[in-house]
Amino acid sequence: MSDGSLPSALPSGPADGLTARQERVLRAIRDSIRVRGYPPSLQEIGAAAGLTSTSSVSHHLEVLCKKGWLRNTPNRARSYVPADLVPEPDAAARETGVVRVPLVDVASGGGAAAVELVLEVLDFPRQLVGDGEVFATVVTGRLMESAGVLDQDLVVVQRHEPAQSGDLVAVVLDGQPTVRLVKRDGADVWLLSANGADRPLWCDETALLGRVVTVLRCL
Repeated sequence: MSDGSLPSALPSGPADGLTARQERVLRAIRDSIRVRGYPPSLQEIGAAAGLTSTSSVSHHLEVLCKKGWLRNTPNRARSYVPADLVPEPDAAARETGVVRVPLVDVASGGGAAAVELVLEVLDFPRQLVGDGEVFATVVTGRLMESAGVLDQDLVVVQRHEPAQSGDLVAVVLDGQPTVRLVKRDGADVWLLSANGADRPLWCDETALLGRVVTVLRCL
């Protein structure tokens, strides 16, 4: 798998270049996604693969990523996904300027603690979403109506994009994805509602899911 090509789905028998334990790690991740809709924790992978320490689990996950069997989003919990389940832009999409954007259900914490379940993959013109790693999610709440973001709007979010004061960012609050305005005060990051109904909320920068680049709604 060192040539960068995607491996095939997990085989029923021994796979070339994988140890039996690595296959058990892969199978644990695939089974969790199939049954529950999201990847397992490090502890759950370890229990399924017969590994007693999370450091050993992390080592096997990194090896599987290097071999091309897994993809990982840094600084995200439960972020290891079989490579064949990650959408890849094809040649036609690149030529036509189409970006394939996963629509995700985000819950159970914010930032690195968030759990993301991919519901489907949407095609967007590159002019709308730009480059880089992006995802889409449906936001809840009415505190951002003054900024043009309504309850149940779909937003496209660019990960790892530094947010400046005045930017719209996606964040999980009370277990639900929503958006807020960012205000920076030195090293502190504050989240503001557009209508001023909420008091400013301090947050750790790692809790931010990313910067909102597109807002869409059905009429």
